[in-house]
Amino acid sequence: GTYEEFINEGFHAELKKVGEPYPNVGKDIAILKIDKEGFKGLKLGTSKTLKPGSKIYVLGYPAVADLNDSGLTQPTFTSGIVSAFKKASQGDYQVIQIDAGVSGGNSGGPAFNDKGEIVGIATFGSNQKEGYNWILPIELGKEFLDELNVKYTTAEEK
Repeated sequence: GTYEEFINEGFHAELKKVGEPYPNVGKDIAILKIDKEGFKGLKLGTSKTLKPGSKIYVLGYPAVADLNDSGLTQPTFTSGIVSAFKKASQGDYQVIQIDAGVSGGNSGGPAFNDKGEIVGIATFGSNQKEGYNWILPIELGKEFLDELNVKYTTAEEK
């Protein structure tokens, strides 16, 4: 199965676990199981190696990219840096501020480090200020996967 076949044919996805939307207490993450062969998983890294100034890349399907009928099926790839780490206003974890573009529709998309490892999950951006966007640390996603006993590939931590 190619990427084009995946998009054109659609797929079956089963919702396995859902967190609470930010800023409610809880984690704004959902785990979906997609029944489609031929797609390799991506490596999960760690957000612990990130620091202000680290390069970050975000992949997603922002609704603002809908310039024509096929716009929503074309992913966008943005880049930037980590700006800061801040305690979540609700919950016992940190959120990571980035300046890479994140728009409505990007939520749930992967954020990569410069090694191509997923280190975060796009969650929300500011409507008032450009370049003021947020990702959740990948460790929150790993917690959900561990609770569901889902196997995943990780990068070796150094």
